Amino acid sequence: MRAWTFASHPARLPDLRLGELPDRLERFDTMPGRRVDNVGFFAVDDIGAVPDTELYDRLLSEFPDWMAAARRAGIL
Repeated sequence: MRAWTFASHPARLPDLRLGELPDRLERFDTMPGRRVDNVGFFAVDDIGAVPDTELYDRLLSEFPDWMAAARRAGIL
C-alpha cells in the first residue's frame, strides 16, 4: 500500500522515535494530501525516563481528533 493512501483506511499509527534514530517515519505525520491525519509522531531520548502514564497519553493524544475526522471523512 502506498504511504499516502494509508489515510483512507480505518487505521491510526502512533509513531515514537527513540533517541537519535533516523526521521524516516516523521515525514508521514506532516505529509500533505491525506484525507485525515492518521499519524502521530513524537520523539523520546530516554524512554526509561518517561513515566508510563505520560507515554500512553502521548501515544493516544491525537486519537479522539482522528476518530472525529475519520467519521467526517466517511472512513469509519
